Amino acid sequence: MLKRAIAQKPNDYRKRIQLAQLFMLEARATGEHGHYYPAALQVLDDILDENPPSDVVFGAKSLKASVKLSLHQFKEAKSLAEEAIAINGYNALIYGSLVDAHVELGNYPEAVKMADKMMSIRPDIRSYSRVSYLREIHGDMEGAIDAMQLAVKAGYPGYEETAWASLILGELLEKEGKLKEAQEVFEGILVERENYPFAIEALARIASKKGDHQQAEKLLLGACKIIPEVSFYESLAGLYQERGDKAKATQLSSEILEMLADDETKGHKMG
Repeated sequence: MLKRAIAQKPNDYRKRIQLAQLFMLEARATGEHGHYYPAALQVLDDILDENPPSDVVFGAKSLKASVKLSLHQFKEAKSLAEEAIAINGYNALIYGSLVDAHVELGNYPEAVKMADKMMSIRPDIRSYSRVSYLREIHGDMEGAIDAMQLAVKAGYPGYEETAWASLILGELLEKEGKLKEAQEVFEGILVERENYPFAIEALARIASKKGDHQQAEKLLLGACKIIPEVSFYESLAGLYQERGDKAKATQLSSEILEMLADDETKGHKMG
């Protein structure tokens, strides 16, 4: 529908940016990063090459910074975010991109400053999530859990971003050894988003920690069938190694290296 509308009206920048956003969502939902992220970048680069109005430039550079973060191209993401902020310094989400970039580049004091700025503009699921991560980095696990609980409450039930925030909340509880509470969070995600693969993979970890390797394998294989997420295959290889099945672990490790190499060719820095 979007492609047809764009073909009929090529100068409709709003719909072209929506198309780039759709590609980004599909990358996360399907795990097909090598296809959808380059497609999003192509749409955004085409827009920027046309010297559109400043508000369109802001939107395109903001989204491009987000794609670059997903591809682990953190320096490029930081530069794009700073260029976008020079156009509009009152958008909370673009400060979120700077939080992420600074964290990945090890600039934690700057990341905290950007998170404070983001919170002052719009305290929502995205800003609370970043505050939680920064607190975790600084060793404040209780504060991290509190902030992530606020993030989940600020999200809409059933939305992918809310499921992701819930997933991180469960992982924080898991790190604190609260396996029962973590499991309840992961299972709650599946009530709102059936077959959410990241929650299934998380439940596999819980099963493994409880010694139920058969259930863990079943869940991991199920998650892998939903999307080809590298981390799922890594977890499965680790499970095989843990239970002493070296042949399966070795075979799967070879497949993982091939997947990583393929992602590298598509611009996804996997180092």
